[in-house]
Amino acid sequence: MDFLDKLPNIKKNVFLAQHTTFKIGGPAKYFYEAKNSEDLVKAVKAAKKSG
Repeated sequence: MDFLDKLPNIKKNVFLAQHTTFKIGGPAKYFYEAKNSEDLVKAVKAAKKSG
């Protein structure tokens, strides 16, 4: 199972400029907005496990 399958709300190639104060930043390979600390822990564990 791929880590992307564990994170259904993950997006690909999101421009970070949409999420920064100065509106700068290129595309992120993966982008995930955690709704709470448990979601963040889950995302980090899935990413680490995938390598």
